Amino acid sequence: FMCDLRHISQIYMMYVGNLLDGKYSPGPESEEVELFSESEIPWDDIAFTVIEKTGHKEETQRLFDELEPFGILEFVRSGRVAITKPMRTLTSIVNELENTYK
Repeated sequence: FMCDLRHISQIYMMYVGNLLDGKYSPGPESEEVELFSESEIPWDDIAFTVIEKTGHKEETQRLFDELEPFGILEFVRSGRVAITKPMRTLTSIVNELENTYK
């Protein structure tokens, strides 16, 4: 089964591999599986390009304006992203290192 669900940003991919015993079946996340040769896969119908750009709003807007004539399926902007950790004291770090190398 091949499916390109662009409206929900999902594409199902098939993988090339060797069957050890010649048997195959759906796994826990598949309802149906089938074998295809590479030439049978309609790459132009299922493949698309993903471009990622980091920058300020003006820079990402310029990229959007340049790509718009090609038909953009989805364009996402996010705010600033930060990952924080709880603050640790120098004493706790030194103690951890001392315990590691005892």
